[in-house]
Amino acid sequence: MIHPIFELTEWLERQKEHTLLISKQEFVTGKNEIMDHDQVRLQLKDVSVRSIEHHDEDDYLADQEIILHGQGMVRTDIGESELPQGVYEIPLFGEVKTINEAEAMKVETEKAIYTIQVH
Repeated sequence: MIHPIFELTEWLERQKEHTLLISKQEFVTGKNEIMDHDQVRLQLKDVSVRSIEHHDEDDYLADQEIILHGQGMVRTDIGESELPQGVYEIPLFGEVKTINEAEAMKVETEKAIYTIQVH
């Protein structure tokens, strides 16, 4: 069985130079209810993985995160703005599950669900 983080990074590597549409649904803490929904359009240039050396006991920081590098726009409830610093971070909290669909990858963590589509 392929590790979900490896599967995700390998899939993202194949999407370089493509435009991605990323939909993030963030859960209310401790519940399965969606509290926030954001969308990002990103021209993917590079992918990296960042790991922290020491686990954050307060769970403010994920032990690992996928960082997508490129130019893009973020659409939230309050409007649309440029992607800050040319990066989009996917924090990998808790158990990570991936579902590889034809032109999309779904990533489920303890705190959010990300659906990444090639556009």
